[in-house]
Amino acid sequence: DCGGPFDLWEPNSTFSSPNYPHSYGHRASCLWTLHAEVGKNIQLHFLDFNVEATFDMVEVRDGAEGNSVLLGVFTGSDPSIADLFSTTNHMTILFFTDKSGHGRGFRANFTSGYGLGQPELCAPGHYQCRCGSCVSNTSVCDSQLDCPDASDEADCVNLQLENGTSANQLQLQVQDSWYTVCAENWTPQLSSFLCQYLGF
Repeated sequence: DCGGPFDLWEPNSTFSSPNYPHSYGHRASCLWTLHAEVGKNIQLHFLDFNVEATFDMVEVRDGAEGNSVLLGVFTGSDPSIADLFSTTNHMTILFFTDKSGHGRGFRANFTSGYGLGQPELCAPGHYQCRCGSCVSNTSVCDSQLDCPDASDEADCVNLQLENGTSANQLQLQVQDSWYTVCAENWTPQLSSFLCQYLGF
């Protein structure tokens, strides 16, 4: 067993599996919660990683709860696990082992800061794609995919007046579909979306 659960704050930022670097025990269930000051986020770095493949694993979550967003599950022997970054000032690490097999375990440390792992901000006049790339502001909502992840076109809405045989009608384009306001294909969700888009 691991003792704990453990709550870690800087400068007490290095931790390891039980009995590291010697074999850890069977049927372990360990929990570490990493904490940083409010407003900061956390960068986790594995210094060494060697656990029984498939049956023993480390789970990393973005937050202080066991059901927080999963950042990754790691098993086996991997000396080059990429650093993991939280979006909040908490991160949870869980270590589970089965009833047989073993490894030397793992050793990790963490640091905290402002915006760790976040891409550099784009220069003025540029739009930051969700993947971190930068494109010109004129590329946003121009019906061409300029961001590698297509985020420059993802939330685009176009409004136009449609001239038909009846009075002018207002149409709303969401991605590739056009919707005529208050027509048969109009839904309460579209009304809500339009109001939010217009700032209401």
